[in-house]
Amino acid sequence: PMPGPFQYNSVLRTFREAGKWAEALELLNEMRNSGKSFPNEQCFNTVLQVCDRAKKPQEADDLLQMMKNTDNVEPNVFSYNAVMRAHERVGDVHKVLELFKEMEENNIEADWHSYICYISACKRGGLWRKSVEKLEKMREMGMYPGVKAYVMSMKICILAKKWPLSVEIGEKFLDDLEGKNLYRDNSGNKINPMQQYMNEKPHSERALDTTLFACQQGKLTSRLEAIMNRIELLGFKLSPYMRMKAMNLFEMS
Repeated sequence: PMPGPFQYNSVLRTFREAGKWAEALELLNEMRNSGKSFPNEQCFNTVLQVCDRAKKPQEADDLLQMMKNTDNVEPNVFSYNAVMRAHERVGDVHKVLELFKEMEENNIEADWHSYICYISACKRGGLWRKSVEKLEKMREMGMYPGVKAYVMSMKICILAKKWPLSVEIGEKFLDDLEGKNLYRDNSGNKINPMQQYMNEKPHSERALDTTLFACQQGKLTSRLEAIMNRIELLGFKLSPYMRMKAMNLFEMS
């Protein structure tokens, strides 16, 4: 019997794990041209993931367009995420933003990965306003941004010398650790930011150091003292370097 989409997708997943993007594309085209076993969304998305990992944004674009032109197949959030990541990997910032907008216009709901890719692209392009806007959107939706989103947004603001804004983002990160905001995952289960902090401790400590660095660079002495107190009340230790920098700022004020 002729293999169906399930059997084809099993082979496509093998190509994905091996990074064989050309072979995956060839097999997908074989399905389309056979006239007997047409690829479904899963098949397309698997090949899109191969193109993403292989940094092949043009091939990913072509596949997305192919999905749009294929009967009974519709691009979903997984499709767009793969194409956006492929462009983000090669530094095509504006294409990532364009794809995110297209996804919204097509009423496809962005997920955590969509927002992280968008913010990462903003970091590459120095687009601090857009980064902060999307970070705030995640928080408003009850979607926990995670340590990575906070750190990236703070660093974009630091590069733009927006010291108070970077500190404000760090303070919101502390709000989450103190349990001031309620976040839930896709299944409706409550997310514990403190547990996430412990799971990603090196990145989390970087978030705290980045907040203190922004205070120090912006000479925001009063906010620095308040943030240091909050960090210590949470039971965290400051890095020796940031403690020294903080002490220097207090002596100068």
